[in-house]
Amino acid sequence: MPTFIVESVPKGGKKTKSVREAKDKQTLIDHLLQAGHTIVGIEEVTEVKAEKFSLETLKKFFRKKDYSPELSIATRQLATLLTAGITVTRSFEILIESAGVGDALKGPFKVILRGINEGKRIDKVMEEFPDVFKPNYRGIVCLGMNTGCLADAFNSLAEDLEKEVSLKRSLSAAMTYPIVTFFLSFVLNIGLFVGVLPKIVDVISDLDTELPWITKVLMSIVGYLCNPYLVVISIVLLFFMAYQIFAYASTPVGKYNIDFMKLRLPVLGYIYRCRYAENFCRSLALLIEYSVPIQEAIFIAGKIADNSFMEQQLIYPIIDAVGEGVFIAKAMRATGLMPLSSVNLLAAGEATGDVSACLKDAAKMLELDLTSALQRSLSLIEPIMIISMSMFVLVLVLAVMLPIYQIIQNIGL
Repeated sequence: MPTFIVESVPKGGKKTKSVREAKDKQTLIDHLLQAGHTIVGIEEVTEVKAEKFSLETLKKFFRKKDYSPELSIATRQLATLLTAGITVTRSFEILIESAGVGDALKGPFKVILRGINEGKRIDKVMEEFPDVFKPNYRGIVCLGMNTGCLADAFNSLAEDLEKEVSLKRSLSAAMTYPIVTFFLSFVLNIGLFVGVLPKIVDVISDLDTELPWITKVLMSIVGYLCNPYLVVISIVLLFFMAYQIFAYASTPVGKYNIDFMKLRLPVLGYIYRCRYAENFCRSLALLIEYSVPIQEAIFIAGKIADNSFMEQQLIYPIIDAVGEGVFIAKAMRATGLMPLSSVNLLAAGEATGDVSACLKDAAKMLELDLTSALQRSLSLIEPIMIISMSMFVLVLVLAVMLPIYQIIQNIGL
């Protein structure tokens, strides 16, 4: 089915740009007009190309860094200062002078402070540092500025970042033993393949006997690893493939497809869906609480949650349906992309007239589901690693011992 990039203005909303699929261009135009959109432009995507190799993209590839721990501390300090009634300008000045803020963040905060003094919006200046301030971070700041509750916005961001950092540390602690075990096993196996197995393979290859297929595979792998030219070529190819994936993910269509694949992963997919739904429900509750128009609130909440696939397949259909007078819960249920628990709570909120409170309850429930799913996933890592390494050792032993066993049988005969 053809894909189109659409620029339109939904009824009562702001200009948006989206990726949509339709049978043909006219069918898409008719659908948008029926949904109350004012069409600005429609362009068919004929071919998807990854970003070309360039020095700047290469720098981005190696410059990827996790700023979450430092940003969590800085955001908490900002939230505390703003809550205490200190002005925005002075809060950023104190933050820059603080020893708790790392050197990597002081540069961006200095640019933000300069932008504030020039009359620029904070979220717009943050767009100059996409690696530091992710779309959801900028979205919450934008929400805080639009509603006049910047301190609440930074408090919400600080809580989210603290949870994220805590989660990453728990994951890191749980992964330490398996990673160390895997690394030691990998080093020992490489030493075995390069230093010991070639001698055994030489002996086995001289034997006048039919070798098992598993031994033939082992001999091929040993021969490959002992060839430095093939190893270097393989490393270069792997690096090039990784770079191409990174460059493709930097494009809008690439991000859309990768976000789709994330949601379809066997175990992690459920975690990603829970995380998205939790962010969406909590953000939408906050927007409704501050009387933001419902279609605009859904659009902003979808942007804050930062998943291109969910934005196209969930947010825009809901906005279209709400524009036609359909309840949010009914439109959300029709997409089949949100957990039924949150949909049912939203339906109850629409029935009772307290949508914001029910969305907050849904966010809390999803947070509990997310924590439980993460704990289950972490508990599976260690046994999976042990089983994988055991299978590898078993294959190695069989590949070496089966020919020896056949020789012994032949001698016995």
